[in-house]
Amino acid sequence: MDDGFGFYFLRLGMLTAGYAAYVVLHELVHGVCMKYFSGAPVRYGFTGLYAYAGSEAYFTKKRYFIIALAPVAVWGVVLLALCMLVPAPWFWTVYLIQIGNIAGAAGDFYVVWRFAAMPPDILVRDAGVDMTVYSRGRKSTGSMTYAAEASACFRRFLRAGLDFICYKCSIKLSSTNVVKAALSAAC
Repeated sequence: MDDGFGFYFLRLGMLTAGYAAYVVLHELVHGVCMKYFSGAPVRYGFTGLYAYAGSEAYFTKKRYFIIALAPVAVWGVVLLALCMLVPAPWFWTVYLIQIGNIAGAAGDFYVVWRFAAMPPDILVRDAGVDMTVYSRGRKSTGSMTYAAEASACFRRFLRAGLDFICYKCSIKLSSTNVVKAALSAAC
């Protein structure tokens, strides 16, 4: 049963179904990590362009890197094992899903790359369709703090004697009621 159009269409159908399942499982891994690190509820959705997992919780830089990179690592290992275990005619089907795994994580890689340049004390809120990043800077007497210098577009928030700086970078950021309540200011 190695050849013939029937087998070709079977593998094509399995590739399509496998990739659709992968997208759901990718977001599920993000959600499980978010829930593990925060205990807060996680929302899942699909915008028409991409699937997402989001939470109103705030995560440290290190924890957010784990959240962002966990799906590509977990499914990379699983798909590599499957590539080694499936019969030869099915190898390319699984391998193409593995390529989708790496390509599908492009946004995750980009966010990690952008956040790597930010101060170590950032807090990240990833609602799925928008992200907000805060850094606790030192109080300043007119001069910018190191965190403010990292981004040309920022706002400062005063709460409990600390400056909170909201990065407004090329990643789409928006204010939410949670941010307003948490910082007592509009972003």
